[in-house]
Amino acid sequence: MHKFIFWLLLVILSIGMCIFTGLQAMDRYETKSTVMGLERDFYFWRTPVASFTVCPMRRLSQDLFDKYCQKKKITGTHKEDLQLFLETLANSTYFNFANITVRPSIDSTLDRLRLKPAQYMSLIYNLTTDFTQMEDENERIRLNDGFKNFVVRQVLTEFGICYLGNSYLHDEYTARYLLFGKYPKINKEHVKMLLGSYFDSVLLILSVPKTFESIGVFIHSSHDALKIEQKFFYTNEAVYYKAETREIIAEDGFEKATTIAQRNCRFPHESNLEHFEIYTKSFCMQECRLNMVYKKCKCIPHFYPNRIRNPKPVCSYAALKSCVAKNAENFRRLHSLKARKTVHCHCMDSCFNSIVVVKSVEVLANLNVFQTGFTVGVEVTTWPLELLKRQVIFTFTDLLVAVGGAAGLFLGFSVLGAIEFFYYFTLRLLWYLRGYRY
Repeated sequence: MHKFIFWLLLVILSIGMCIFTGLQAMDRYETKSTVMGLERDFYFWRTPVASFTVCPMRRLSQDLFDKYCQKKKITGTHKEDLQLFLETLANSTYFNFANITVRPSIDSTLDRLRLKPAQYMSLIYNLTTDFTQMEDENERIRLNDGFKNFVVRQVLTEFGICYLGNSYLHDEYTARYLLFGKYPKINKEHVKMLLGSYFDSVLLILSVPKTFESIGVFIHSSHDALKIEQKFFYTNEAVYYKAETREIIAEDGFEKATTIAQRNCRFPHESNLEHFEIYTKSFCMQECRLNMVYKKCKCIPHFYPNRIRNPKPVCSYAALKSCVAKNAENFRRLHSLKARKTVHCHCMDSCFNSIVVVKSVEVLANLNVFQTGFTVGVEVTTWPLELLKRQVIFTFTDLLVAVGGAAGLFLGFSVLGAIEFFYYFTLRLLWYLRGYRY
């Protein structure tokens, strides 16, 4: 009897240790199977130059606005008040919602136009010139390095309609697609990205037409969009940045060998967002922010894409100037932990990304390189000596080895033993019951 109890306790202990060790191996496989490795073979890298996003401070086209007012028969004071309202609305964001200019005639004009808040952004878009499509090269916004021209696209941001150049982001990230589901015309002869190596020194120049008058400049990762919380630079003169970029990449087969939960990052096509078809951490934070606004104010600002199955109500100018403006600081910084938990805000990193460090900014007053406007330049003279790479260090095969090893250590389990166990209690038992003895 004592021997039976001893062996029973030993078996229970062995099974418990086997289960404990197996669960540890499973937890490692599910949550700790990937690492960020460091590589130093910098002679062979092709590193992307940082992306530009520039936002004009004057948004509406005077010609397009005049034609719109002529068509709608809006004149005099009503026209002036409407232009000021739409211009400030087009420039509004979490920093200045309270500054939207509303004069007494606006409500009657909006009623006459039957302009609902959901139509704010489409009207602003239709009254804005797309400077990537201008026929006259001197009036077009363009990006080049002195040898090749690069793609520039009109995009929709939390600062309104802006222009993005030198970006890996998919073509779905354009203002026209986000608002209407239509792809814009992109010159296929233009190159999408500028890459450089350890032996290169590059200068990427964005030529801005004089119509812009002044711009806000953002320098950021070529794998992501601008973030509203990052620093930006207002200028109406030529401005040049010296920047360095360290890229974060993934090893070959990384996506297929892992799940999203294992690697704790997402590729662009793995979007779980409602308002954006592609995933980046910036888009995730934008969706988190708009959901916080919706939770608090029961509407969302006009500059978010809302082409979804059940569109959210868009804030009227009154809601923007009151509820959203009052809580803008918390929305902008995503400060409200209670609201973040309520809207399930958890933003993973992008599996491909880059870290941009601006070394210096220099304003070159009265520099007019193309005699048609001013320029924004990014110069790269030094390249990173280290590269971060996402790698798998604990595969499914490693999991099988760990679980099998624990079972073998504590229970003497093996695949042959399992087959023999199956055989004794199926085929051999069946033949025994049928009278066969051997």
